[in-house]
Amino acid sequence: MKVFHFFLLCLLLGSCSKEKRFEETAKGSWDLSRMMITDGQLQETIIYDPQGEIHFNFQNSYVIGSCLFAIPVNNVLSQFTMDFSSTALIYDSESQTLMFGQDQYQNTFKVILLTNRDLVLEYYDALNFQLRKFIFVKQE
Repeated sequence: MKVFHFFLLCLLLGSCSKEKRFEETAKGSWDLSRMMITDGQLQETIIYDPQGEIHFNFQNSYVIGSCLFAIPVNNVLSQFTMDFSSTALIYDSESQTLMFGQDQYQNTFKVILLTNRDLVLEYYDALNFQLRKFIFVKQE
């Protein structure tokens, strides 16, 4: 009987698609806790106090959120804002990417890590020559 229950559990876990498991784990609200930015000269900057959050709704295919952060550019502290909001949320399980944003601000984010508590996304900002990594923590 135990073997039957184990087989049934394996069958149920195996029948869930990667996409559905990802969506179930990622849905909801996430607070931006840190960022890491790598510029064109491979200079890394860690930002410990960015302000922002993001909310994923895969059922209705939308994202709401934004962030504000400051980094030194030529010895001057420059502020950047990003609007994550989008009415088109697409997850590609094969490339492990999320695509969202509005018009020219639509970006493809690589999913680096997703757990029940942590989410790490990154994308390359070609306009500013920066690889931006966003580290989110699930809201309680």
